[in-house]
Amino acid sequence: MIKWPAWVVVGALLLTACSARDDKKIPPLSIGTDGQAVAYFPVGKTLCDLLGDGSSCKLAPADGPVQNLESVHNGTPKLGIIRADALHRAWAGQPPFKTGMKKMRVLFTLHEEAVTLVAPGKAGATLFQNAHGKRLNVGPEGSDQERLVADLFAACKNLLSDVVMSRLEAPELLPALRSHTLDGYFDVTGHPNYALAQAALASRLEIVPIEGDCVTALVKAQPYFEPVAIPGKVYRGADQDVTTVGVPFWVVANTEVDNDLVYKVVRKVFENVETLRQSNPVLHGLSPRKMLKSIAVPYHPGALKYYQEKRWFKAAS
Repeated sequence: MIKWPAWVVVGALLLTACSARDDKKIPPLSIGTDGQAVAYFPVGKTLCDLLGDGSSCKLAPADGPVQNLESVHNGTPKLGIIRADALHRAWAGQPPFKTGMKKMRVLFTLHEEAVTLVAPGKAGATLFQNAHGKRLNVGPEGSDQERLVADLFAACKNLLSDVVMSRLEAPELLPALRSHTLDGYFDVTGHPNYALAQAALASRLEIVPIEGDCVTALVKAQPYFEPVAIPGKVYRGADQDVTTVGVPFWVVANTEVDNDLVYKVVRKVFENVETLRQSNPVLHGLSPRKMLKSIAVPYHPGALKYYQEKRWFKAAS
């Protein structure tokens, strides 16, 4: 039996340890978000904090979802966080996108944004089912929110066909409710929402359930919608979960992003789901099961490798 010098054994152990650390180390990367004013910029920072630090992981705010998707599709930044409705339209080449972005690939979902109908006081609890002739704000003209609410209106036209629609900006909404020039407003947002929580403390507000046969049909017809619940006991006066529909956010990359990089990102995220849950209130509902969904856009090969190792996805035959 060969007896190796102690320094050889120690050196070998150190090399093995360094190799194991390098195997998990994520190279420098950037993550695109849709500007700095919306909720998923903080979510992007939470993700960046997990994957690296201020020098190895940087956020790349874009001027809206179109620019964000175009940038990721072109490979700079390497990753992006984008809502499923915009991703679906980009993949299919639907407005506002001119051509299909077929180099896009998905990794996993993070949180979802819920279609939230807010009305003043308890009188608004049945607003969605009794919306005939009501004055409802659908969001700024041309916005992604307006497009999502338009999908809801198309599916539930029997309930919403004679709604008087307005397109006010966010700062105008509460004054309009207080002056009784508005009966309610739609917002597409993650929860908890700080602005809504503050508004509920200042005035009695109701978060209205959005449910029924037409909503079920909407989820079946539009692949980016899914049933969600706005959690109870988050806003004053809202003790119970509120049923509605929502749209998830996907982490995406293009086909040219290295498989090994994506694999390391996915492994790091799924090994630290609890850390993400505790790092940002919007991510409180994360779980591996919820983060993997069916979508027309293919999964990135680097992500598939990890999921197949975990036996969550079957390997292609």
